[in-house]
Amino acid sequence: MMLVNGSSPHELSVKDGVSFLSGMWTVANSSGYICDKGGRMLVASSTGVTPMPTPGACEALAADGLGGLVASFRGRGIFRLASSE
Repeated sequence: MMLVNGSSPHELSVKDGVSFLSGMWTVANSSGYICDKGGRMLVASSTGVTPMPTPGACEALAADGLGGLVASFRGRGIFRLASSE
C-alpha cells in the first residue's frame, strides 16, 4: 500500500496475513480508516495497516467536524472514537 505524505510517497507495511478489499475509507485523527467489504475496520498509520477491534461489522465511517472518527456498526449503532492512542 502506498502512502502519499509530504514530498514523496512511501510504502506502508500491511500486517502479515491481512488482506482486504476496501469498501470505504476516511482520514481522521491523523490516520486513515478503512471499512473493508467484509465489514472489518482497519487503521492505516505511519507504522502500517492493522485490523482494529470494533463492536460489530463496519457499515459506514466519516470524519466529524473536529477531525475525529465516527463509524456505524451493523446492529450496534454509531460510535465516535474517543482516542486514537
